[in-house]
Amino acid sequence: MRLFLVLLLTGLIVGCATPGRGDPPSSTAFAEQLPIETVWTARMRGIDAADNYRLVPAVRDDVVYAVDGRGRVLAFANEDGERLWRAEVSSHVSAGPGVGARLLVVGTRDGRVYALDRRDGTELWRSRVGSEVLAVPAVADSVVVVRSVDGRVYGLDARNGRAFGCMIVRRRY
Repeated sequence: MRLFLVLLLTGLIVGCATPGRGDPPSSTAFAEQLPIETVWTARMRGIDAADNYRLVPAVRDDVVYAVDGRGRVLAFANEDGERLWRAEVSSHVSAGPGVGARLLVVGTRDGRVYALDRRDGTELWRSRVGSEVLAVPAVADSVVVVRSVDGRVYGLDARNGRAFGCMIVRRRY
């Protein structure tokens, strides 16, 4: 019986590795089928060379939101790249932007969380968490969830930034 199972599993593994009609197309073939065109570009200030933050733009309702490490937050029309507004936060940004229905949220190296009105960049509130924010804040209708580098996850009231909960996340090895 054991020999039968070993042979069966070996056959399945070899069968999975055998080239056949289910092979994905090569990346070259895919690129030829889907032309990529640059529609617009925008320049952002960089961050200090020693930092290794990945500040990825967010898109919501045909608006692109981008942030640089020094605290500049910009909104662009997705269609043509026209700058809609510009705002500054007073700390070095380390995470974000997180975008919800009304809010755009960024986290900073010094443990601050800034919520801006995504329509015009007006600061709505700021809050303090235990340490540097490294993950993009998650924004919902009534709550903003932020994870800080010390392993804490905070629930912040989306209306005013007050913390209503905190949980410590520890890895078990």
